[in-house]
Amino acid sequence: MRILITVLCLFLITAGLSAQVSSWSAPVVVKEVSSSSSDYYGFISRDNLTFRVATSFLHVPNSPGGWDIYRAVRTNPHTPFGAISREPGAINGPTNDLGHHFMGDELTAYTANSQPGGVGGHDIWMFTRTTPTANWGAGVNVTPVNSTSTDYCVTVTDDHLEMYLSSQSQLKRSTRATITAPWGKAAPVPELNTPTTPRNCMMPSISGDGLTMYLCMSGAPGGMGSYDIYVVTRKKRGDTWGAPAHVANINSTTSDHRPSISPDGRQLFIASSRATGVPGLSSNCIWQTNFTGLSYQNLPQVASPLLLHVTVPTKQGSAYQVGISFSNTTGIPVGGVGTIPLDLDPLLILSVQNILPTIFSNFGGTLNIFGEATATLNIPASLALVGIDFHAAAVTYNLSGINFITNGLTFSIHR
Repeated sequence: MRILITVLCLFLITAGLSAQVSSWSAPVVVKEVSSSSSDYYGFISRDNLTFRVATSFLHVPNSPGGWDIYRAVRTNPHTPFGAISREPGAINGPTNDLGHHFMGDELTAYTANSQPGGVGGHDIWMFTRTTPTANWGAGVNVTPVNSTSTDYCVTVTDDHLEMYLSSQSQLKRSTRATITAPWGKAAPVPELNTPTTPRNCMMPSISGDGLTMYLCMSGAPGGMGSYDIYVVTRKKRGDTWGAPAHVANINSTTSDHRPSISPDGRQLFIASSRATGVPGLSSNCIWQTNFTGLSYQNLPQVASPLLLHVTVPTKQGSAYQVGISFSNTTGIPVGGVGTIPLDLDPLLILSVQNILPTIFSNFGGTLNIFGEATATLNIPASLALVGIDFHAAAVTYNLSGINFITNGLTFSIHR
């Protein structure tokens, strides 16, 4: 069922519906990847099926003790993770492993340890293997990004060209021009390490496209505990990062750190020292929170598909509609619900009516049993689109009218 503009206009005068907002759910402990020891540095794979954590699972065969990287696999994002096992091969060092990132092809990984041959303290090392099921080979020290202090908690964009890490209570960045070029010297990120932004800005997790980054900070505006989770965004690669925003509803009065965002933006994993209420688990475990609203996946790029994920768990089976607009300066008010953060311009009309199916795919339909759907924007192969900002939002509705309005998204088209 599609919403035509005439029906949309009727919805605009509908009143008496409850207001809804997009948000993160209250975190729940992920028991399958938590233990009786301290569990740190969780990381969800780019296919959203493998979770890795640095911890000491002494009950797992061949566990030497200390923090090593362990993994657990699930069949889909809605099922529990299976049995935990130690990551195979040389990727686990002789001392604690402090934060890891596995590339989407599962053939390259980065982690921090203090094995012999490093620059000093814990260093960032790169590991490779020939197939996704092979053991990891010997590590190579990523010398340019390391210091004589402790360097840890690394995160890398999907194109292998931009790296962030924690070092000396700062967030540092390294870049390179091609996937085969050496990494450049790591330097502090100026806009996130300023006198007005606490120096202890660390433990980053960057989205695959490099436009959103979750991190933890202490003493920043809105903070509730010793460390809280914040998010920063930017429109284009190479832009400076915007001001850190406190992520509502997921932080506690204890320490919340090392976020890891799923590739579709629907799940966020954090390590937290809040009480679990589960016998046998430590005071620092892995927690998961789920997003309700509109998220996206893939770099907004000419001649490429952009996935727009609608997630409203309370509206399973409901009709939904995604819209894209050139502007969000005014918005469309819906009585009793809120304002759709888009202007009623020609692009919004085209996307709502789904007139161009080669560009707008699944922009309208029905949410599945999990309250989810994915629309695809097939960005045309036109360089004239580069640098143009677009805005997106979604609604769910029934015969009574619109009953949920998602958050708005702004994205700029890349070359």
